[in-house]
Amino acid sequence: MKKITFLLAFFLVFMTWNMNAQITSYPYLEDFESGDGGWTVDNPSAGSWELGTPANTVINSADSGTNAWVTNLTGSYATNEDASVVSPVFDLSSLSAPSIEFSIWWNAEFSWDGMVLQSSIDAGASWQNVGALGDPNNWYNDGTIAGNPGGQPIGWTGRVSSGNGSNGWVTARHALTGLAGQSNVLLRFAFGSDGSVQDEGVAFDTVSIFEVSCPEPSGITISNITDVTADVTWTPGGTETNWEIVVQAAGTGQPTGSGITTAANNPYSVTGLTAVTDYEVYVRSDCNGEFSSWVGPINFRTFNTPPPAPVGVTCSSGSSSFILTSEFDAVDGWTGDLNGGDGTWEIPDGSGSGGTGADAAFSGGSYMNYESSGGTTATASAVSPAIDLTTAVDGAELSFYMHAFGADMGIMNVGVSNSVTGPFTTLFTWDGELQTSGADPWVPIGINLDAYLGQTIYVEFSHTGTGDFEGDMSIDLMRVETCGSFCIAPSSILVSNVGGTDADVTWTGNNGESSWEYVVVPAGTGEPSGPGITTGTSTLNLTGLDFSTDYELWVRADCGGGVFSLWSGPVNFTTTIQSDFLIDCTQPPTNITY
Repeated sequence: MKKITFLLAFFLVFMTWNMNAQITSYPYLEDFESGDGGWTVDNPSAGSWELGTPANTVINSADSGTNAWVTNLTGSYATNEDASVVSPVFDLSSLSAPSIEFSIWWNAEFSWDGMVLQSSIDAGASWQNVGALGDPNNWYNDGTIAGNPGGQPIGWTGRVSSGNGSNGWVTARHALTGLAGQSNVLLRFAFGSDGSVQDEGVAFDTVSIFEVSCPEPSGITISNITDVTADVTWTPGGTETNWEIVVQAAGTGQPTGSGITTAANNPYSVTGLTAVTDYEVYVRSDCNGEFSSWVGPINFRTFNTPPPAPVGVTCSSGSSSFILTSEFDAVDGWTGDLNGGDGTWEIPDGSGSGGTGADAAFSGGSYMNYESSGGTTATASAVSPAIDLTTAVDGAELSFYMHAFGADMGIMNVGVSNSVTGPFTTLFTWDGELQTSGADPWVPIGINLDAYLGQTIYVEFSHTGTGDFEGDMSIDLMRVETCGSFCIAPSSILVSNVGGTDADVTWTGNNGESSWEYVVVPAGTGEPSGPGITTGTSTLNLTGLDFSTDYELWVRADCGGGVFSLWSGPVNFTTTIQSDFLIDCTQPPTNITY
């Protein structure tokens, strides 16, 4: 019995030593095509880790060959998982700058389930994360994972359907900081999940550990961001004093050539950027002509250019005129994505959501408001009536008042085009919040239109939501001022007291004119191509209409001498249904014959 016991004990010790045999030769590469390579699952009853050929709907292949480690090769992971895949022992005593690189695929419920890479130098008695949240090269993307992988909340998480999964195999790389010279290093991929909603999980493959001869820089940070500048700071990876840096449009990807050589890293100042634009930064070390791998991308967005105040137009003779004024108390000829609910501009309207919007209009009774409720990220366009600058001289300016209160404010672009359908040239962009309460004052903004003198133009307010409700962008008192002799279109057209065959109409003249033309046509007919009915009053009662019919109304000013303004409209209305008799339901029926 003692002999058998001794042999069994020797066998267990041998197997334990064999499974945890130290790795001493580098570079190390394991793609799991010949087995687990000494990587084993701890606490297997609390997890779903499997080594084999991934055959799920999303995670459906290995990175190299046919085998990979996956949290369930053919299905979903379980609830409340807490298990890890632990490496063999790595002897890094011969390495002065060790680094790890591996392929990873994640498709797990964002911020609830995820994976982390950890290291131990005390045989697993304690574990520390390798790297930190926000590190480059496809490192951790969240710090609030409720499933607590490895007993903490940082790691890789997200799914393809919500846009924060990896969407396939990606290569993650990080220096094994603090592990150089250590002779007994364990690594583990730890996965954790909460008690509900499972996805396919995570996978890793093609693990490589190697000595870096030209260490990568680390700790890349972006600070002092303005609309056109930013400072980039990083920590040298070794003793190098030169680096290459690339600052480019976000999403461009890892550089394939050289960057800008610099000896400045604290900070490197970037200039010549564009306001409200997404950029990415890559940096690599220059070790006397030998280069490290690129580190990045580190992403940032430039801030808004401070809103330019209106300066007005100075005329060479006479005074300037506002040839278009919109207080947004009525649609008044504006077209586009209007009054359709979430993700559209509402005219007239005030914000109906808490924590966003202005408390009151700047001018008139209402204002134009982008409705951001309902989780929409839609882009909505509001396009002005035609603005006639064909006889404008000296200069022209667009001005409006903006109120951008709300933590979820999106991006607004103000553009100009010669066509009501565009394309529009963006002249002003605003991203995010401006005011911090609904009671804060409206901010006036001025945009020079001198480049459009002699043309007929349309102005577009285009806004893209963030998906949350505190993002009701608001616009009021939009005007175009210029010099010249103009016949200005009427504004504030209002149809009221609509009946079955008649309706009341009023509008406001803007030239001191006493004559107008109007046209009432079936809805959808479009802008008139000929003259309308002449009237000497801006208050009318339309008669002779048809019951239950959709109409549109157009009005233009007659400035005399055959000079007319542009048509203002359409203003839509619907007549009521015909009602020839009423039934008194309070009286019993009479003369009933059976």
